[in-house]
Amino acid sequence: MVASALRQAPASEPGSRFEYSNVGYLVAGAMAEQTTGQAWEELMRRLVFGPLGMTTAGFGAPGRGQPWGHVARGCEAVSFLRADADIPEVLGPNGTVHSTLADWAAYASLHLQGAQGQSGLLLKPASFAELHRDHFAQGWALGWELVDRAWARGRTLTHRGSNGLWYAVIWIAPSRNVAFLAATNCGGEEGRRACGAAGAAMIKKFL
Repeated sequence: MVASALRQAPASEPGSRFEYSNVGYLVAGAMAEQTTGQAWEELMRRLVFGPLGMTTAGFGAPGRGQPWGHVARGCEAVSFLRADADIPEVLGPNGTVHSTLADWAAYASLHLQGAQGQSGLLLKPASFAELHRDHFAQGWALGWELVDRAWARGRTLTHRGSNGLWYAVIWIAPSRNVAFLAATNCGGEEGRRACGAAGAAMIKKFL
């Protein structure tokens, strides 16, 4: 899939602007595998999940005993899918990681502290600064959308997404030393609205 993508002409001159691309994460995963000789899943376990204590983190659908993904049908009805439903494995680096909210919060805390310039984390402060920088003044960093919000007293790092079966959103506000996370096992517009409402409720309650 990476080879197929790289045969296509770039959407813009390389290095000239930001272009959101899910395939970009697949390319990054392939680069990591070629450089280290290890599967990207193993790299995630060893370099991210392990050090952060994310014991519930894994790949693919959460599995039995956890919420199953749903697809909205019409305005209200929802169809129930099998427990192992997820996007194809080849798209892994693009969005097949799952975890509990508590473990996801550990990842959020890492970026919150990194955005505050703290040291002693998994990456050096300079590396976090590079990850969180708006490289082309388009409101996007490396994997994060950058949005100014009054409740955050400045810039937030945010990301949202869905594989069509689940929906999740994260807001990190370094100036307020806080992060808000919301997720639901319903993809699409219904999931987006639900997570947006949950985020607004948390902001109102805790700030």
